[in-house]
Amino acid sequence: MINRSVVIKTTSVLAVATMMQWFNFFIAAVAAATVWPSVFFPQRTLGLTLSIVAYAVTFVTRPVGALFLGMIGDSFGRKASNVLALILMALGSLGIAATPSYAKINILAPTLVIVFRLLQGLGIGGQWGSAVALVSELTANSKRRTFWTSLVQAGLPLGMALAIFGTILLIEISGRTFLTFGWRIMFIIGVLFIVLSSIIIRNVSESPFLTKKQDFHLLQSISNLKKYKKDLLKLVFAEVYEVGTSSIVIIPFSVTFLSLSSLSVTDSLASVGIADLLAATTIIIVGFLSGKVNKKDYFYFFQLVCLLSW
Repeated sequence: MINRSVVIKTTSVLAVATMMQWFNFFIAAVAAATVWPSVFFPQRTLGLTLSIVAYAVTFVTRPVGALFLGMIGDSFGRKASNVLALILMALGSLGIAATPSYAKINILAPTLVIVFRLLQGLGIGGQWGSAVALVSELTANSKRRTFWTSLVQAGLPLGMALAIFGTILLIEISGRTFLTFGWRIMFIIGVLFIVLSSIIIRNVSESPFLTKKQDFHLLQSISNLKKYKKDLLKLVFAEVYEVGTSSIVIIPFSVTFLSLSSLSVTDSLASVGIADLLAATTIIIVGFLSGKVNKKDYFYFFQLVCLLSW
């Protein structure tokens, strides 16, 4: 049986790493809704649409990253796939921070942003699954397994909230320079967070499924994929609403919509940040209670809530 202190340490580290990963992912969402239209595109009206596209291209590479890094995790360990995912995210964030404006390099600017966002998509697609898998396998015999994994899942809205409130603080501090250079500071900070997360992950325990079963490798992953393909496809399609809600409806759509109304950009961001904190709290509470109530009931209920939010 895994020591409780090991579970706490591993879960805490991976929850923080997940939060930092999503922080990097969502600062791009905030930038796409507020800054990119005037920085990387020639016309602000058209630029807003294209900025959202540049943000959304990650949906192309996220499933690829999930499959590729998932197989890496099965072959070389969950820690290895987590670190690789973090590196991909860091490269994307660093690239975006260093990309000159449209006024300096023309069409190459939005092209580079899209390329770097694709890299981020690979990273975000692979990290969460590896982190949850490691915690789930580490707590396989625990009655609180769902609670432990919910702490990792809470890293998503917490990372989003951190990105939002960090942006608000930077807007207040940098003032007008936020549009020219200040917003890039968030990406640089994000890279530093990723580097720190990559270092501390090296000190967590590896999955007992991988340390004890040396034959658990890529071929077995493919075999399991074929064996459970129907159930997996059902879950994939069932998650469309949840992913769409967290990655599109909340940010950048809500921020863009609210900022075009009577609210200021900072007030619009703050309202979404508060919603993220509520989401993180809900995830942890439901994770704690899920051992007492049928998990499918929770799943169906919150899928309905996500659907209504659209």
